[in-house]
Amino acid sequence: MTANKKSGETAIARRRKEQVLDAAGNCFRREGFHRTSMAQISAAADMSSGHIYHFFKSKEDIVEATVARERSELELLIEKIKTSMQQKDVISAIVDATSEEATRYLDRENAALKMEILAEGARNPVVADLIEHYDNEVFQEFYKVIGSNSSETISRCEIVSALMEGLSVRAVRNPRLGETLDREMVRKVIRTIMTF
Repeated sequence: MTANKKSGETAIARRRKEQVLDAAGNCFRREGFHRTSMAQISAAADMSSGHIYHFFKSKEDIVEATVARERSELELLIEKIKTSMQQKDVISAIVDATSEEATRYLDRENAALKMEILAEGARNPVVADLIEHYDNEVFQEFYKVIGSNSSETISRCEIVSALMEGLSVRAVRNPRLGETLDREMVRKVIRTIMTF
């Protein structure tokens, strides 16, 4: 078993945690955070509740880990942009990576979970603080990649973020959005917003 040097976790422990988070995500999408019980998560994960408590102290810990998972996905986007910048200018790298992410934003299951996280943030100050903290951290990383945190850069990043998150809202409202959305138009819009 290999251990993660940063956390001391084994690869098996990380896989088990991901298994729980996948199962919890499915339950949260169907039932919402508050109507989902640990027993439901346990059944969906095909794991005993005791085994789940070995990785997460409570359902609230699972909710917080679900929010943190969203941050990890955005970190991967930033890494993709950085890698792409080895061959492209920063704006092209952002346009390419962000427009590729449209697929994730258009996924109805992903969108439904995102809506549930935001709704929980409106009710739960701990989750609200986590969302705000992670959002701020990710945006700070974007500003470093762009090389600016001017008010204009901040506005441009917020508009692109609103566009992408808006796709998730539309995906919940319109299940056929992925079939009808002009991806090239999304690219052009992002480029227009980000062109300084």
